[in-house]
Amino acid sequence: LKKHKLKLQILTGGFRELKTDYPHLLHGDVCVCRKLDFPEVINADDLRNDIYVTIYGAEFNKSGNYEYTAELCDENENPIPGLLNVGVNCTSDLYHRSIVCIKTDKPKWSETFRIAIPFSISAEDMRQYHVRFLFKQRHSND
Repeated sequence: LKKHKLKLQILTGGFRELKTDYPHLLHGDVCVCRKLDFPEVINADDLRNDIYVTIYGAEFNKSGNYEYTAELCDENENPIPGLLNVGVNCTSDLYHRSIVCIKTDKPKWSETFRIAIPFSISAEDMRQYHVRFLFKQRHSND
């Protein structure tokens, strides 16, 4: 086994300040994440229409290698493309696929994905959508 070392440095300050003070550390595509909760100050131009879904775990009758997929569907079970997202600078997908939890009957994922609702969709239209979860038992040859 190879040994790897990881060095962690905590930088304080705003992103612009850090980019000026540490250009050698913050180059290329840097992800700037927004907080999941409400900010202390709400700006008028800060529009968000997101739903965050977290799957903590599940219980099954027998031990196995489990994963799940989640997708946003309309009332006719047709998947809605481009609204699911798992992180900053990630492309929006048709579905979210979890990691595979192996050899357990109680997998624990603790995964969060985001549903970015376009402002063109009204609250009334949202009532026809639902999140469909599909839990699968995976085999080593999959």
